[in-house]
Amino acid sequence: MNFDIKIDLLKLKGARTMDIQGNREVRHCVVLPIDNENGTIIDGYFAQDRATGMKTERSLNSCFLNLTAFELASGSNSYGQSHYIKPKLTREKMDLLNQDQIKQIPFVGHLKPWTANAPAQPNAAQSSGDEEW
Repeated sequence: MNFDIKIDLLKLKGARTMDIQGNREVRHCVVLPIDNENGTIIDGYFAQDRATGMKTERSLNSCFLNLTAFELASGSNSYGQSHYIKPKLTREKMDLLNQDQIKQIPFVGHLKPWTANAPAQPNAAQSSGDEEW
């Protein structure tokens, strides 16, 4: 089954919008901190040295947003959404939280089953992140 996915990036902890000067123009951007204490955004900046088991510093070559989709107990809601999405925390961070704190982790999006007879949506331009702007 295929799903439409909608994520509100500004609901992620520390997310902000700001204007950033590129090579040619100023762009309005969403900025996410990659050094957050929850481990929600894991990057390649700190990697584990297999020989020593210690964290080592190296250049950023990847950055992942870790999320978990939870199926709704009712199957779907009135909007046709079947799952809700929350940031995925590391096991270490989850062990430090009580039940009230876990419930306060924000919803950041949802999944909705995609059907072939749904109206076509325009394809977003694919971006490698390397273009000059």
